[in-house]
Amino acid sequence: MIDLRHLRYFQTTAELLNFTHAAEKLCVTQPTLSESIRELEIELGTELFIRSTRRVSLSWPGEVLLSETRRILRLIDDAVRMTRESAAADTVTLRVGVIDDRDPGMLSRALARCRNLLPGLRATIHVLPTALQLQALQRKQLDVGIVVGPVEAAGLASELLWSEPLVAIVPRSHPLARRASVGVAEFRDDVFVLPHPAASPGYYNHVLDLCCTNGFEPNAGDWSAHFMTRLNQVALGCGVAFVPAACDVTQWPDIAAVPLTDVNVSLPVMAVWRVDDVSSALLSVVALLKSSRLPVAADAASASAGRARPPRAASPQSGRRASVQTSDRPPNRPRQGAAAALSDRPHSDGSR
Repeated sequence: MIDLRHLRYFQTTAELLNFTHAAEKLCVTQPTLSESIRELEIELGTELFIRSTRRVSLSWPGEVLLSETRRILRLIDDAVRMTRESAAADTVTLRVGVIDDRDPGMLSRALARCRNLLPGLRATIHVLPTALQLQALQRKQLDVGIVVGPVEAAGLASELLWSEPLVAIVPRSHPLARRASVGVAEFRDDVFVLPHPAASPGYYNHVLDLCCTNGFEPNAGDWSAHFMTRLNQVALGCGVAFVPAACDVTQWPDIAAVPLTDVNVSLPVMAVWRVDDVSSALLSVVALLKSSRLPVAADAASASAGRARPPRAASPQSGRRASVQTSDRPPNRPRQGAAAALSDRPHSDGSR
């Protein structure tokens, strides 16, 4: 019966065409190698080598077997490698980028599900805005990023995980704070606290598109790259904000969350990774995050009175690099892409 040892011994001997050198490379004695080749020839019923006192060469059947042996052993080596990679997924460390570690919405629950279903997988969490996550992925400083889409960046692949519904966050003193629900158009006269256009261009542009669809351009006040800072600015009376419905704002006594009645008031949450990274651990995490979409989205939709629908996201401006500068205040016409040209004035993220 032919086994892998016969094939590996044969391949080495056939490539070196020298039994002594082949035996040395295989770390076996020459009689052991010769016996293995003889067993293989008896099993196949043909001579694989043409032996003479001066040289060794392959017979025609030997040439055919060498070609097929290389193919068979390559397939076996690939199978072993893939199996080991799959097993290693239980212990591998993945560097995961998230937008905000204090957001108790779908993202944190989905990551908890990954930890439960892949108990040996260690995820190190890195809190970065969307634009910096994309840069870190391209520089191989992250393995996967969870960002607000849409995403267009060289060398990166992305997939929609879920759509996160938005609600309006207003000060308790706001005229609409006690309403059961409200339309986006009713905020046309309010000042908006916006996501930072360079840090989160998808989120920023989605809020602007939502306002423009309802017939007005938002009166832009402060902006911030951080969710908690935006809540603090609303609590201080700096304006209103649209944030994910799953976020818990009950700890903020000075603000209220009001569901929006409009359609398409949700953010596309995307998984992003390098196109040349196809490790089984990464793909397992992306698949688990995506499978979290239906049950988790249903919970968030219920919190928003069941009105949220997945958005049709517009592509951001491509071909430019996001700036990491900040400025005091956006212009009154604030639509920008990831490459927004920002002011050089200093900005404190927690101040108006």
